[in-house]
Amino acid sequence: MRLNASSIAVASLLVLAACDKGPVKLSEPERQAVAEEIAQLTTDPTIFDQLFNSQMTASLQSAQSMMHSTCDSMPGTAEQKADCLVQATSAFDKVRPMLEEMTAEIKGQMPEIMKDIGGVMTRTYTDAELVAMRDFYKSPEGQAILKKQPQVMAEAMPSIIERLQPLQMKYLQNMQQQIRGALPQPSPAPHEDR
Repeated sequence: MRLNASSIAVASLLVLAACDKGPVKLSEPERQAVAEEIAQLTTDPTIFDQLFNSQMTASLQSAQSMMHSTCDSMPGTAEQKADCLVQATSAFDKVRPMLEEMTAEIKGQMPEIMKDIGGVMTRTYTDAELVAMRDFYKSPEGQAILKKQPQVMAEAMPSIIERLQPLQMKYLQNMQQQIRGALPQPSPAPHEDR
């Protein structure tokens, strides 16, 4: 039996047709589950560790700056202000555990953050793109996903920041109270009798 070009073409089309499962259709819960799985798979945990570490560093620097400005602005002699700074610095040891606790709470938000990112993905990507992404970008749809990823992060970051900002403020206020409580209280200025 001799195969000619037209019979090979017909056979190829039949094979392709048999392999084609048609457009991918996912229910909304399936779309969300796939998108959350993608968020988990495509989110490098070291990025969040870097974010937390930089946030911790920034918070510590902010607390140190707050200590200096608090001591500098209090009434009293230069010696009293220097003593204030010494005591504030010793109280600073209490700040680090609070920041570590804040970081742990932030990390505890990660499942919700992944859901947030998944929600953005379900609004951004098609069903076929979600499946292709989950299957590690093996298809043209996967390439489209890579191009859209900056849009997803741009839309997700405001909600992430909105979620984490109240935690940060809570701990910064708590640190401020700790530092103020550890500072010496200025003695009242002596009254001159006339």
